[in-house]
Amino acid sequence: GAALAAAAQTLVITADKKSNSNHVRTSSSQVLTSSTSFNTPINMMPSLPIRIYQPNPNLLIAFDTRSKNPSFVMERLTSKSIQSTEKASRKNKRFYEEHSLPPYLRSRANHYRNSGYDRGHLAPAADYPTENEMEDTFCLTNVSPQHAKLNRGMWLRLEEFVREVVRAANDDQDVWVVTGPLWL
Repeated sequence: GAALAAAAQTLVITADKKSNSNHVRTSSSQVLTSSTSFNTPINMMPSLPIRIYQPNPNLLIAFDTRSKNPSFVMERLTSKSIQSTEKASRKNKRFYEEHSLPPYLRSRANHYRNSGYDRGHLAPAADYPTENEMEDTFCLTNVSPQHAKLNRGMWLRLEEFVREVVRAANDDQDVWVVTGPLWL
């Protein structure tokens, strides 16, 4: 099969509830500002073969059954959730398949075995303070193949940068992070 994505573009969206303005920062640190609302009467959600999962109120996953890879994931983070005193542990967490999908449409654990690719979280486990929310990030619908050097280096630094943006946000701000694969 074709080699899969090794990089991605991340958008960090902060929504200021008081001023009704939105600020978008790309992973290349470009900042875009808008005072328009995200509310729209048009249903912009993708349709089949894209499957939408919302395992918890702070995580939405759009999974493409053709590529067996997420099209994008969207997280809602707050400075309170990132700085929470409750810290879930990655210990004993295992990646698992989305069992609501037929086996032939799933990303499977054996797709990664001896492939040379890491299972790279698009919504990082470290973003979630509770055991249940962290467990949701280990579903293979939230995973893209990544080169180990990227996953443990630049990608890790990108995840840390996003958490710094969230920590700097006001307590009354939701920060929306949208991440998807880049197909090269």
